[in-house]
Amino acid sequence: MKAFPDGESLEGRAETVKAAVNELTDYLIGRNPNDIEDIWQTLYRGGFYRGGPILMSAISGIEQALWDTKGKYFNIPVYQMLGGKARQKIKVYSWVGGDRPVDVVAAALGKQKEGFLAVKMNASEEMNYIDSFSKVEAVVERVASIREAVGKDFGIGVDFHGRIHKTMAKVIVKELEPYRCSLKNRCSRKTMKHFVRLPGILRVRLRREKECIRTGALSSYFKMVMSI
Repeated sequence: MKAFPDGESLEGRAETVKAAVNELTDYLIGRNPNDIEDIWQTLYRGGFYRGGPILMSAISGIEQALWDTKGKYFNIPVYQMLGGKARQKIKVYSWVGGDRPVDVVAAALGKQKEGFLAVKMNASEEMNYIDSFSKVEAVVERVASIREAVGKDFGIGVDFHGRIHKTMAKVIVKELEPYRCSLKNRCSRKTMKHFVRLPGILRVRLRREKECIRTGALSSYFKMVMSI
């Protein structure tokens, strides 16, 4: 699809996206649903304003419905129209929450028992741009407890979910290194540029960052982080 390849819609804006879909129906009524590319181009370029998360979510949903319709028309699965299979099987994970945990260890063990080879969890509740190190330790403790329970070969995915700014993410990423997590974060390109430089930076600055947070020297910590 041409928008949001991870397949997720806009959290908290479902009714807004629904309204956008309804506004686009005038472009759809009477059209041949098999003309997917032409319809997509019309929806995207037909209005004065283009792009944005609301419009692109609406168009993406419509496009998926059109592919589903076309597959039913030709009585073949959609993947056959898109080039066929690329693999015979794929590794998947299961979601276990994690940001407001009751017992993520039990949840992870349950998924492991079901046959999953990996789980994904939220790293934390929302964090401030500069926050207490106790929140960092809480993330590490949860991940460490899961790693201890499931063993070294089980996959643990940690999703920052756009809740953690780069200042705190730098600390968390380094602290999680011993637990061999698969880190995933939803962030802007501007923020992502900072992640490229993380490993070398963190090895040098981590101890100083911790000390600044623990001693309350936040102004020094802020200046140091922004200089990276």
